[in-house]
Amino acid sequence: MFTDTSEKIIDNGNGVLVGDAGGTGTINYTTGAYSITFNANAVGAVTCTYYHDNATSGSIADFTFTATRVAGEAIFLVQNEGGDIQNVIPWGGSFYIPHTKLTYKVTDSADDLTFTNLPMYGQTGIPNWRASIGTTRGIYYVDDDLSDPQFKIGRFNGTNNFVFESISKAWKLGDTMSGIDLRDYRFDKCAVIEYGDLVLFAARHTESAINNCIFVLNQKQHSVDKVDIRASCFAIYNGLLYAGDSGTENVYQIFVGYDDEDTNFSNFWIGNITRHFISQRRRTYPLNLMKRTHLLEIEGEIQKNQIVDIYISYDRNPFILVGTQQGLDSNVDYTAPVYIGGPTIGSGEIGGGPPEFIEGIGAGIFKKTIKIHSPKYMEVQIKFIARTAGYVSIIKYSFVDIRTKDSRMAVKYRPNAGNII
Repeated sequence: MFTDTSEKIIDNGNGVLVGDAGGTGTINYTTGAYSITFNANAVGAVTCTYYHDNATSGSIADFTFTATRVAGEAIFLVQNEGGDIQNVIPWGGSFYIPHTKLTYKVTDSADDLTFTNLPMYGQTGIPNWRASIGTTRGIYYVDDDLSDPQFKIGRFNGTNNFVFESISKAWKLGDTMSGIDLRDYRFDKCAVIEYGDLVLFAARHTESAINNCIFVLNQKQHSVDKVDIRASCFAIYNGLLYAGDSGTENVYQIFVGYDDEDTNFSNFWIGNITRHFISQRRRTYPLNLMKRTHLLEIEGEIQKNQIVDIYISYDRNPFILVGTQQGLDSNVDYTAPVYIGGPTIGSGEIGGGPPEFIEGIGAGIFKKTIKIHSPKYMEVQIKFIARTAGYVSIIKYSFVDIRTKDSRMAVKYRPNAGNII
C-alpha cells in the first residue's frame, strides 16, 4: 500500500494499483518495479507498506523438516507399492491415497507428531486421477478390474470400520452378488463428480477410443442409469453442470432440456433381472420356483405429449411389448400437475426453464394396471422406452398376483429341450 497520508493506493492482486481517491498505478511482480499517480499532488512523504511471501520458506510450499521433526514441519512418507499416486482424498479424519493398483491410508495425531501410513491390501487403486471423489456419503471410485469392473464406495459401516463396498453389484441373488455388468466398458479415462443427489462416472465402450457414455448413480433411489453423452471431465459452475467433450475441444452444459444439441437420443430404462423375493423371519430370499404372474402395476409421472412403451422379458428371452402409457390417457391425473423445471435433478433446473403447464411442460400422475398373464418363468426383466422427447418418470412398478408352480428349470434350459425322447 502506498500513501501520502491523504490517499491510499492498494495492489488489487493483478498488478494494478487502485487508489481510494482515484489514484492509479501498476506493479511488476517479477522485478518489483512500480509506477503510481496520486489523484492530487502529494501532500506529504510517500510511504509504502508491504508483505513479501516466499512460499518455499515457512509457507505452504515449504517441505523442509529438522532431524528431530517438530509439529508444523513437513513429513516424508514412503508409499512405494501399487504404482503411481493418483489422488489424495481427505475423508473421515484420515487421508486416502489411491495409487493405480493399491490404496494407502494416512492418519495423523491431534498434536501433529504421530503418523500412520498403511497400505490397504485387498483394495484396488484407480485408473487415473479423475476416477474418484470424496463426498459426504463416502469416497466414490472406479475399480477397473477388466474381468469385473465395478463402481464402489469407501465409507464407515455400522461398526465404525472403514470398508469398500460395490454399488454396481449390490444385490444378492442366491449366493452371489448381482447387478450391472460393466465388462463391455473401459474406465482408463474415467472422470467422477457428485452433482446434487447424483454421482456421474464417464466411461467408454470397448469399441470406442474416447469416453462416449456416462453412468449416473442416484444416491437416494440407489439406481444406476446410462446416458449416451461424451465427457472427459466435469465441472459445476453457478449450480449448473458442465462436461468437457471427449471428442472435441468444447464444453457443454448437460442435463438440461430434452435433446442433445437439437438431436433426439434414445430414452429407455432396463431393470435388473429378478426372480422376485419373499420375506421370511425378517430376511429376504429369492423366489427360486417357476411361477406365473397375472398383473403388472406401474406408477409414475408423464407429460401430455409423451408416450412410453412397457416391455417384459421372461427367462432372458427377447423383450415383448405388454402395454403402453400415453400422456393423454384417461388414467393420468392433471389436477395437481408436477412442474418440470424445478430442482428435480441435481441442483439446477431441467426441462428448459420456468414451466407453463398449458405448453405441455407440466406432468400428470398416473397409475396403470396391465394384465400380462405370463407364461411360466423363473426370471423376469422389465424395460421402459419413451417414444418422444419429453418427460416421463417411472416411480414404482410391481408384479402382482404371482402364483408359484414348481421348482423345475425353464424349458429352454433343460437338457434336450424341444426334443422328443
